Amino acid sequence: MSQQAASQQAAVTQAEREVGIGDAVLMLAEASDLWPDVPVRAPDSPETFSHTLHLQVGDVDGTTERARRGGASVEREPGDQPYGRAAVIVDPFGHRWMLLSPGGAGGR
Repeated sequence: MSQQAASQQAAVTQAEREVGIGDAVLMLAEASDLWPDVPVRAPDSPETFSHTLHLQVGDVDGTTERARRGGASVEREPGDQPYGRAAVIVDPFGHRWMLLSPGGAGGR
């Protein structure tokens, strides 16, 4: 592999992460100088969201505190809901996450 190819591969590795979900692969990417024409960027405003990522966790309270210590803002503190225990955070990059531990009357 040439040095340029190795450098590009390293940049790709840093800019992309993959998560296996059953037979599917979810690829997460951030902006890269290798592909300046690809419009990947964080939201423009911490008050405007095109989506919320729902993440099932074993410990909503602990995960919320860990996220807070990592720089996330807590939009909704952990609380019991009919569908389980949940919290909503906004990460330092402006992405909104719902942390959920199913349970309660409406849970699985």
